[in-house]
Amino acid sequence: MPAYEVKITDPTGATLKNGHDVMTVFAEDGPDAIACATGQNDGDGSWAAATATLIGVGTDLSPVTDAQGKTRSYALNVLIAGPDTTAAFKYTAIAADSYADVFDAMVILLNAHADIAGAAFAANLLTVSDIGDDIGDHTLTVSFEFGGSAIPSFLSTVTHEGIAGAVLSVATNATVEIPKVLGSYRQR
Repeated sequence: MPAYEVKITDPTGATLKNGHDVMTVFAEDGPDAIACATGQNDGDGSWAAATATLIGVGTDLSPVTDAQGKTRSYALNVLIAGPDTTAAFKYTAIAADSYADVFDAMVILLNAHADIAGAAFAANLLTVSDIGDDIGDHTLTVSFEFGGSAIPSFLSTVTHEGIAGAVLSVATNATVEIPKVLGSYRQR
């Protein structure tokens, strides 16, 4: 759900709780955000005339730069370990990459490896190697991270450590919600 900054443009004569004239509200749209801000402030009419500006909705996996100038990125990591093949792959999302874009880019990286020819992404499944690659008995470790911290909802079941002629794969979330950090604050 998107987040809105709801701001009273002219606070003259307004009754404001704790002097606050701006709220961050998660809502379906701007009018809903204004309605919620009005209700939060016990119906003060000043909030009904406020403006709502969309400040965040997770639509892509673009890198995020914080107030101190540090940039953090989303990254998909795949590690294959076994007697025949041990290899690590990483794709770091670039501006405007979608969830599917990251998996598509990983497929290109995987298929560029000499031991892998059957990587694919379809129907919310990343096939890291297919039967013909003959590495299905290997261990597969996969993480989808933001700033080095794995996001639990992005990935699901890993299929690995079977027989050599099996598939290595990881299920992905069909309806992922892209998280966005809007800011950090100090509590007093």
